[in-house]
Amino acid sequence: MLYKHPLQSSLPIPTGSFYFRCLYMQEILLQYRRFVSSHYFYEGLRLTVSILAPVFAGAYLGHIELGVSAGLGALAVGIVDFAGPVHHRINGMTAAVITAACVTGITHLLAPYTWFTACWIVVAAFAFSIITLFGNRASQLGTAALILLTIFTDEAQQATPWWLLTLLVAGGGLFYFAFSLALYRIRPYKLAQQALGQCIAATARYFEVKAAFYGPSPELNKLNGDLATAHTEANTEQQNVRELLFKTRSIVRESTQTGRALVLAFMELTDLHEAIISSHPNYTLLQTHFEGSALLERTGLVLQKIAGSLTEAAIARQEGNTLPPDETLDTAMVDLQLLFEQTRRQSLTARNLGTFVAMSHVIETLAPLCLHTQRLRTYTAHPPSPRYQRRLDYQRFVTPTRISLRLVFNNLGWQSNVLRFSVRMAVAMLSGYLLSLLMPLGHAYWVLLTIAVILKPAYAITRKRNADRLWGTLAGAVAGAMLLMMVYNHSVLLGFLIAFMIASFSLWRHRYLLSVAFMTAFILLAFHLLRPGNYEPLILDRLADTALGSIIALLTTWLIPPLWERNQVQSLATAALVSVQRYLLIAVEPTAGNDTNNSEYRLRRKNALVDVANLNDAFQRMATEPGTDPGMAAYWHQLVVALHALVANIAALKGLVQKQAIPAIAGRLAQQSGAKLTNAISIMRGNGTLQAPHGLDNNSLQKTAGNLLKQREEELNRGELDGGTRHKLVAAKMLADYMDTIDILSGEAEKTVLKLQP
Repeated sequence: MLYKHPLQSSLPIPTGSFYFRCLYMQEILLQYRRFVSSHYFYEGLRLTVSILAPVFAGAYLGHIELGVSAGLGALAVGIVDFAGPVHHRINGMTAAVITAACVTGITHLLAPYTWFTACWIVVAAFAFSIITLFGNRASQLGTAALILLTIFTDEAQQATPWWLLTLLVAGGGLFYFAFSLALYRIRPYKLAQQALGQCIAATARYFEVKAAFYGPSPELNKLNGDLATAHTEANTEQQNVRELLFKTRSIVRESTQTGRALVLAFMELTDLHEAIISSHPNYTLLQTHFEGSALLERTGLVLQKIAGSLTEAAIARQEGNTLPPDETLDTAMVDLQLLFEQTRRQSLTARNLGTFVAMSHVIETLAPLCLHTQRLRTYTAHPPSPRYQRRLDYQRFVTPTRISLRLVFNNLGWQSNVLRFSVRMAVAMLSGYLLSLLMPLGHAYWVLLTIAVILKPAYAITRKRNADRLWGTLAGAVAGAMLLMMVYNHSVLLGFLIAFMIASFSLWRHRYLLSVAFMTAFILLAFHLLRPGNYEPLILDRLADTALGSIIALLTTWLIPPLWERNQVQSLATAALVSVQRYLLIAVEPTAGNDTNNSEYRLRRKNALVDVANLNDAFQRMATEPGTDPGMAAYWHQLVVALHALVANIAALKGLVQKQAIPAIAGRLAQQSGAKLTNAISIMRGNGTLQAPHGLDNNSLQKTAGNLLKQREEELNRGELDGGTRHKLVAAKMLADYMDTIDILSGEAEKTVLKLQP
């Protein structure tokens, strides 16, 4: 068996070797450092402390049940407190405290009256689902409210007076609020640093996929799909950082070195992302000529070293450490350039000149990538001076969050996916409650709890959560049972409980299956510590209740189906086509790099990347939906790949425009390609009027490149490896090829859209 370390080497290493074990341990250590320095871990640790503090206080005073109630209030507020601008977090936590108190009081008062409780469940389930319209934080607020509602329908919670229970929940929520805000005041930039670190790490994964294109016998179709997925992940992280940085006034004012470094590092990262996207050569041509050579291997190694350097920068940013420049990266780049020159002198002929031109351009694009990477590392140690600022209208890059009742009224039709989700949640919660009354369930509220956390507006997410909940519960039950059979010391069990809580709360936003496994284990330990005895009935109850809740959620999803992604993906495709077209047109403007137009260029670039990523995300969900036509899904995938490649070539074209003046014909060719995208947009929108083709061709650019190619061949025949036309040929050939590729991809997008029409 062979192993290829993702960050250090592209050479296969025997898994039994000592070097392999060292690399494997190094990778484990990197993953551990990334996790414990991430905002996910900090969130899990913060939430665990906030929940256990009132529980331990209640146990010390001899009223642990009161401490548990306060801990539930902290849990509800903590669910809403995820990474984002501080004023959004404060608003969310304030709403969560008020909502938690109201839900607790009303549920407790109505709990003795079955039919009133049933009506309250329907109203609350609908109301706390419809607020999903107002964004992710509002959606999490609804989830927190429903979790409290399900827990306080349990008879065991009804022994405490309603007013005392309400005060305890509100008090626990306020305790979490104060604790979280205090941590922010102590380290105001910590969350932004962690989010930026996550974003850098996602970009590093994109480089890892890119490096695989230069490996032996790459599967190009699979790698193109992996590349689109990696782009979507990186774009999601960029959106999170963009919201956090640009909506936090103390950061964008750049009044401190730390804030200025965060903003400039993020802008450097977006430039790096564009630069790696623009590196999109003809891999088939390179593999055909250079297959098995050290040149491709070294190219992949440089990309892997960039990924490794970025991973180190991500961890350093999250930990708040400093980094020196990566000398090994510069050395690897110099070695690659020397190897290319050596290979060129040994193997370059008039017949393979085109291949060497393409490889030369690849080498040239790697140098800026190394420069951007070194700057990112430098920002961790030497923040930029106050004079070094980049002009940018930050407010144009974020979407304002508005809460309006008009939005609710506009979504009261059956064509609204959120309305369908709200009705589905109400029906599922009511069904679960009624079944829990009819069936002899030991912990009936677990049925409702399962429904509340796994039902989501999108079918694909609901199905995945359903499976993760079932398998995670089973794994956690087995792990908890084994632990209870082997460990009898309550102090040791308490230690495991705390560790499992931290792990569960750290993973629940991005690794739900593992989170459920740890959650099930710590719930079993908690019940055993509170009421020692036979734990087998508890495990069976947990499994049965979770299974029943999952079945109800699945049945209601089929009974009240969501709007399928295949019916919504068209609007996302239209938005992506519009953004890519606008990005193409500004990329060929000579003034796009000037300060006066830099914001507009960056905005169009951001919109194109975001919209293509959104389309790919929707396609991935659509591919898992029942009833999706595989043939149509293949066309959608073809469109996603074409748009991703189109964005890559536009970015590369922009790089040429910045370096040299381009002929006017390039602008007209870009207009012609834009017209094809306009036709695709019109077809998507159902408009009958299409633009006629301009009739332009790329003959003049190709002719210029052809003439330079002939001159270069003559130079080579004379033995002049470094003749005067060498660099001119690379620039002219790249410009002609990019314009050809952009026109072909635009036409492919237009034809694919025609195939997608019924």
